[in-house]
Amino acid sequence: MPRFRNTMMTVFAKTFAALLLVALSSVTDPATAKNHLGSTEFFAGEAQIASQPPLPIHLTLRHSGTAIGGTIATPVGEFEIRAKAQGSSILGQFEGPGGTGPISLTINADQLSGSFTLGELQGTIAAQRTTLDAQAFFLPPKENLKLTTAES
Repeated sequence: MPRFRNTMMTVFAKTFAALLLVALSSVTDPATAKNHLGSTEFFAGEAQIASQPPLPIHLTLRHSGTAIGGTIATPVGEFEIRAKAQGSSILGQFEGPGGTGPISLTINADQLSGSFTLGELQGTIAAQRTTLDAQAFFLPPKENLKLTTAES
């Protein structure tokens, strides 16, 4: 009987270890980690409307299943985003100072691109993934107080 018990414990331990390995690998898989409840992504780049000069922007995208919420921060104001994820595409609406409109974003690895309509004007977005939040992104660069004679 003890030999049977040892064999059953060994089978149980191996089965448990295999199930644990499968569970951990699915949680750490980057493809599934993106859509986990509550994940947040930051992107920084530029938006351009028609022939206007580019404007620096910072996007914060909060995932909750296929629902996306977040903000587009600019030096002149902030827009709220409400959208749905469809694969690597995000389709929805933005709202803020100056109006509302449709927005379409695509995430490809660490790059984000997109288009939007503000009134009758068409705009584009190009941004890269960042670790900075909007507040840190818009801070002025730190001054270098350690200049040599040649640099001053």
